[in-house]
Amino acid sequence: MNYLNGQYEKLCKKKEDNELDIKSVNITYSIKSIFSFKTQDEEKKKLDDKGNNIKKELKEYLDLIKICYFIMEKFIQEFKELKINSYYKNLKNFSISLKMNNAILNDLLNYIEKDKNLIEYVG
Repeated sequence: MNYLNGQYEKLCKKKEDNELDIKSVNITYSIKSIFSFKTQDEEKKKLDDKGNNIKKELKEYLDLIKICYFIMEKFIQEFKELKINSYYKNLKNFSISLKMNNAILNDLLNYIEKDKNLIEYVG
């Protein structure tokens, strides 16, 4: 996700730079020498195409980021619910096992108390 955000920020920077280039074409074109083979319209068109490509890439990254956030929100929530249910089941099984072990231990202690020979043997 950090990678996508980083790429998005880079594209935003490119877009800003391109917009500055478009604005500066009018200023710099008048400074160019008369031997330049490109016209001002050609320069603007080239920069506009570059800007449109950057905007298209920005939209694609935004869509991808939205999809990633949606997936993370949906599946992380489901994962958390599964984990909570798993912990609850394990805790419940542990509690049942603990109660059964306590009952067995109590029965064993009762049996030992009733039989005097076992009390002497156990110590």
